[in-house]
Amino acid sequence: MPVFHQLDLRVDRTWLLSRCVVGAYLDVMNVYNHQNAEGVTYSQDFSRTRTAVGLPILPVLGVQVSY
Repeated sequence: MPVFHQLDLRVDRTWLLSRCVVGAYLDVMNVYNHQNAEGVTYSQDFSRTRTAVGLPILPVLGVQVSY
């Protein structure tokens, strides 16, 4: 298996309002979109192999409100 590497980033912001706390974030996984081999798939007779690759770039946006 080749070396696995990826870059994940997170930006987080919190606001304090009069009755609640609001937080927002943006997570970006695999920022530079490197296709990492995460496993090996074999043919039925084991004569051929294929690598299974992971997810491409994945942005996630979220909001959390606490009272």
